[in-house]
Amino acid sequence: ECPVVEAGTKRLVDIDRAFLPHTGGIRVAAASPLRPRPAAVDEHVNPIAMGDLTAILDGLGASPYDIDDNDARATRDRLIAETSLYTGMRVEEVVGLTIYQILDVARGEDLSDRWRPLSLRITVTKGGVPRTVVIPAFLVKALLAYIDGERASVVRSAKQRGRNASNALFLNGIRSTSRDVGGKTSPATAMRAFHASVLASGLTRTETTYRIDPSTGSPAVNARGEEILEARDVAKHSFHDLRHTFACQFYWAEIQAGNPAPWKKLQARLGHKRLSTTQDIYLRHVETREPEISDTFARLLKERLDALA
Repeated sequence: ECPVVEAGTKRLVDIDRAFLPHTGGIRVAAASPLRPRPAAVDEHVNPIAMGDLTAILDGLGASPYDIDDNDARATRDRLIAETSLYTGMRVEEVVGLTIYQILDVARGEDLSDRWRPLSLRITVTKGGVPRTVVIPAFLVKALLAYIDGERASVVRSAKQRGRNASNALFLNGIRSTSRDVGGKTSPATAMRAFHASVLASGLTRTETTYRIDPSTGSPAVNARGEEILEARDVAKHSFHDLRHTFACQFYWAEIQAGNPAPWKKLQARLGHKRLSTTQDIYLRHVETREPEISDTFARLLKERLDALA
């Protein structure tokens, strides 16, 4: 299983160590556990163990690979999560994909080799600089099936309601309001779905946080003017942990494949401007943890996501 940094059963939530790293270190409970966390040098690395990951993905929707006629759930939320998991893309980058980018990747390609790595050029990035990510053929094939099936149904529904569907890859579903159906799926929507699946899977941890006064948004105080602490169960993982899982698995897959210094390749996968950013985030984690990684997953990850020659 992938290395996991287990949090203590009780701790104070620092904004710069939880949902919004590097925004000042104010020790208050973050307003929302769904807010994306920008990468930075002291980012908390929290990859997801394989057993937990399976439960989360199963809770997100129907499998896009092993079709089960008895499972009528949508695949969109699961595909969003798996796209991040197998490419290292941030949530904003995943939902920023368009249908044309996937069609271009698939054009003229033989997708029968499900482990074949393909190049996907993305333009919606954190720094605004386009980059190329590597996406496995099996995932491209699943995205094409989503385009022709579930997404096509959404497009038809939007048209029936007098709306023009977005050219975004991932769309708001047929259960959305007439105003929203066929629109681009937002990062918040994707993170909410992930958060709900984590909780539904029973993957929680107890944290001691400041009670927030809803009228002021600041820590509540008692009659003596002391800030009030309370313990609460929170989700063990956020959507951003999929990116950590990718990075962690990719690093150890490279090590096991004989590459003693995978940092440059990992930097390229994650889209960091500076190599030092990649090392500052992950070096302490990978050097202080044993590679508790599934050999099978490491081999498949290497096959799926190795760089194109």
